[in-house]
This record gives sequence, structure tokens and C-alpha cells, in this order.
Amino acid sequence: MKAAFLLTFSLLLLHIGHAQEANNNNKPTIVKVPFSTVEISPVYPGCKGSTNEAIKKCTQESIRSFLLAHFNQELLKHRNKRLGIHFLITSSGAITDISATIPHKYLEEEIIRIVSLLPNMEPGERRGEKVGVLYGTILDYSEREKS
Repeated sequence: MKAAFLLTFSLLLLHIGHAQEANNNNKPTIVKVPFSTVEISPVYPGCKGSTNEAIKKCTQESIRSFLLAHFNQELLKHRNKRLGIHFLITSSGAITDISATIPHKYLEEEIIRIVSLLPNMEPGERRGEKVGVLYGTILDYSEREKS
């Protein structure tokens, strides 16, 4: 199950997008790097580790636990219990650009509500610069019902 989640997560990030390099409007370039490829991962508050992989794993598990704990599961009765969620962890660590791949507006509103409650994080880095990190996950609430 964990391997399937990681595969799905990786495929999801490929669809989210790749780093933006230059624009022609003389505005500052906003670099956005997928979570799976960022050199130094964003850090969820309280996550520590001796390697970037350990910190990345802690951050993923902490985000997932937070979202599972705060979502109003009553909204999922008789609905698909798999929710695709995407957002940006900015170069300052704030959470923005929240979206969800679900067909019902009220579920999307709930996703935006709970993701916006996530705490600010230490931003990710690429080539020594703080960058925006695209994060995506699929939450499966049917797993929670079984446990």
C-alpha cells in the first residue's frame, strides 16, 4: 500500500508542473520545484532528522496526519473517499495556491479550509536559494475507517 501511495504521489507531482525559469514581464521569477525533486525539503514544524530524506519523510507524514485529523469526514458520506490535494509551500514557508482534484465544490472548499490551517514551514532550497515547493498528495479516508 505504501509503495502504491508513493508511486501515485510521484506521478501526481509530475503533472503539477516543473520549475519555472524566466518570464518576459520583468517581474521577479518565482521558482517552483516539485517536492519529490527539491534539493533541501521544506520542514514541517517539529520535524528533525540527520538527512534530507528523513526530514522529507517526517514532513510528508506530518502534513498527511494534519489533513486527516482536521477534515470534516461527514462530508464524505456516500462519496469518493480519495482526495487529491495540491498546494505551494512558498519561498517564505507560507501555504498558497491550494487546489483539489475532486468533483464536488463543497469538498474543495473543505480542502482549502484545512490546508490553509497548516502551519508555516521552513522553505525548501535549490542551488542554495529558497524556492517555492509544489506539494501534492492523495488522501484516502477509507483507510481511516478500517482502523
